[in-house]
Amino acid sequence: FPGWSDEVNMDPAAEYDPQLPLYIAWGFGLDQTAMLWIQPDRRKGLYNIIDEYVNDGSAQGTSIYHYIDILDAKPYKKALHFGDPQSGENRSITSGQSPKTILRQYGITFRSKRTRIKNRVMAARNLTPGVRVNPDCVLTVEMFRQWRLRRPKSGSGLGQVPEHSEHS
Repeated sequence: FPGWSDEVNMDPAAEYDPQLPLYIAWGFGLDQTAMLWIQPDRRKGLYNIIDEYVNDGSAQGTSIYHYIDILDAKPYKKALHFGDPQSGENRSITSGQSPKTILRQYGITFRSKRTRIKNRVMAARNLTPGVRVNPDCVLTVEMFRQWRLRRPKSGSGLGQVPEHSEHS
């Protein structure tokens, strides 16, 4: 991400604060499922990424119930969960029902909104200066360092679609 700086964006003070709201961002990808625990601090204009979990879909990671167990094991308060509309409908880790439907059955509020990819990329770029990531979230730090837009097949410059890699 343009604007990412280890010196600015990595912050050991980005830790769980029970006084702040808690959100979990889900990405039910084709090759892995990722979860980020995020706490916005509106007074300071910061977005603290305090925890992460990623599974490549092997072993227990083939089941949505594995991720519910991960949530239950964390020492955090109840969160509001977000994911892109396609990932909430991905049935690769369920048997028929969508992850969103199963999460709701467990009392987990999961929200999603259809938004164009370029709008999501621009929003992320605008938020990056206020993002603080706990250094223990090594995969998230690496994602910010390595994430790229796909180059177009013809012409120069950058495209508007993210390059699909382990960092996306």
